[in-house]
Amino acid sequence: DVIIGDTSDPVGPAETLFRPTFYELVRSALNPDGGVLCAQGECYWIHLDLIADVLACVGDVFEYADYATTMVPTYPCGQIGFVLAGRGDRTDCRRPRR
Repeated sequence: DVIIGDTSDPVGPAETLFRPTFYELVRSALNPDGGVLCAQGECYWIHLDLIADVLACVGDVFEYADYATTMVPTYPCGQIGFVLAGRGDRTDCRRPRR
């Protein structure tokens, strides 16, 4: 299973999409043997504290948590990140597998 969350920024009503309850619901919807979440992870040039908080939260809920990044010239600061989380002991987004 894969859940992709292209969420709004964590302001106003969208704040709930960055809290433990949201990640617990996502985890419960994933396959216990290897489900993956990929969610919008903000820009590390602007929101480093927020990213650290979200990764800590995700790490408390999932067996695997990591941050990935890509360059997007049209985004603020030219970068956007992704929060990666996995359910199951074998989930590691840094190691491709079938």
